[in-house]
Parts: sequence; C-alpha cells; structure tokens
Amino acid sequence: MKNNTAQLEAWLAKEAAHNPKVKRRIWAQFLAVADEIQAGINAGYSLKLIHIYLTDVKKIECNYDTFLRYQKRYVKQQNPLLSPTAAQAQEPKQALSTKPPKQTIQEKKGFNFNPVPDLAKLV
Repeated sequence: MKNNTAQLEAWLAKEAAHNPKVKRRIWAQFLAVADEIQAGINAGYSLKLIHIYLTDVKKIECNYDTFLRYQKRYVKQQNPLLSPTAAQAQEPKQALSTKPPKQTIQEKKGFNFNPVPDLAKLV
C-alpha cells in the first residue's frame, strides 16, 4: 500500500498545480490518508491528534473543522446504516400513548393557584 500511497501523493501534487478546485483536492488528500486515519482511530488516538500529525507531515492541508466534516462524510459513505435517515427508519415506532389522561384542575390535589380569591374562604 505504501507504493500506491506514494504514487497517489505524487499525482495529487501534479493535479494540484493544474486544478484550482481546493475542495476537490483536499477531499482527495483526505481519501489518500483515510486508511491511516482509520488505523489511528482503531489504535485509540483522538481525531485532533491525528489531524495535527497529518498536517505536520504535510499529508493534508485543511483545518480541523474541515477534517471533521470529511471524516463524518467518509464514515457515512462506508456505512450508510449510520446516516440519520436510516437510523430514524430503523427505530421502532412507538405505539399510541398509554399515559392516563391529564387531571383537571379540580381533581389535582395540593396547592391550586386561583387568581380570583374566594372571599368566603378568606373571612
């Protein structure tokens, strides 16, 4: 895999000179190191630490927020069952509410605020 990565990095450098589209280039850089990122996650390293390492060795050129967004997109592409729409579809629908009906004000026990005082009770 090292040879393929080296060839891919060389192609990215060449492509970056010809293609001014930054988003496409950064996404391609991310995909080139996606296996390294996954290996780091599996080893227990945080995404922040992985991002710092990859930017220091010049394998990616993006800020941390973009890195997180791309990581989220990559995970969704790898496992479409994790997408929010699929998660909502898999959740069982709750049956009709079985809560007892709310008590009216007169049925409630304890203190009940009444803005109009009952003069018979006050005297």
